[in-house]
Amino acid sequence: MPLRWKRVLLAAAVASGLVALLLLGMWGDRAELAPDDLSNERAVGALSMAQESSGEELASQQTASAPSRMLNMEKAAASRLTPFNESVTYAQLQQQVAQLDDPVARGLYLQLAGEECAGRALIGEAMAAVRARKRQAMTPAQLQSDDVVDAYFQKFCADFADYDLSGYAELLKESPGSDVAAALGAYDLFYDEDNTDASDKETVLSEAQRIIFTTMDPLALEPAARLLIQNHWDFGRQQLGINTDGGMLAQAQWVAVQMLRCELGGGCGAQQWYTMQACRQYQVCSAGITLVQVWQLTLSPLAYQYAWILHEQLLRARARPYP
Repeated sequence: MPLRWKRVLLAAAVASGLVALLLLGMWGDRAELAPDDLSNERAVGALSMAQESSGEELASQQTASAPSRMLNMEKAAASRLTPFNESVTYAQLQQQVAQLDDPVARGLYLQLAGEECAGRALIGEAMAAVRARKRQAMTPAQLQSDDVVDAYFQKFCADFADYDLSGYAELLKESPGSDVAAALGAYDLFYDEDNTDASDKETVLSEAQRIIFTTMDPLALEPAARLLIQNHWDFGRQQLGINTDGGMLAQAQWVAVQMLRCELGGGCGAQQWYTMQACRQYQVCSAGITLVQVWQLTLSPLAYQYAWILHEQLLRARARPYP
């Protein structure tokens, strides 16, 4: 069977709900992808090398504050349709995604948010009991973060009734030009036990890299990046001068792609979707925090610097014609 059709057919599994779990698991999954085991001396040397090779633009980026970086991201996203930027509630998200051209992206936005709200509705009492037990062991700062996250999702899901994705599998089959379907299908195809053809796998990795360097759809970025990083993606290794086995490169790549997702799709400002997802994971948030500030608090200073270097490199690569 031709690779394109295998990819499309396997992508149809998205409709089963597995994709939402996959994506929710990968967002902010720092520990799995990026153990930091480089020596400080070696890593500082690599940072120095990267700064020397990247010119004044990167040097100024290194000293930029988190608020100014967040402002730049918001400016980049302002010219695009960004459902998670404009939506305070689920009903507003439905209105926003209805304007998207890609039916696969429309369905995935609603599935991601719908499973969050449906889960809260179905296990509300049990969730409240579990949360109450967890709060007993929290520090004051963690309690504050927990309150911020809970208030956000209570408001977001307040007008949620149900989400209907009937016909989503058929949409996937009929959307071979969708980068979201291609990225999800590439991930599934690469790890399909029946697919043992090495050339197929190389083709799939090439497709994932094409998506990273060309797509304008934020939902396509993360499954493509996850596949590449899990298979020792070389992007940025030469510039940073660090070993892919060390984990620091993978961490920087992962966050750099999330930065690009913020610029393409928003949702990373104060009281917005991706920020609150990260706040729930790391428990470091206060009212008004942005995702850039969460990265500042949860990444090592060196990893934070590396991520911005690779983000700039990623933007430059995307500005050039793709082979």
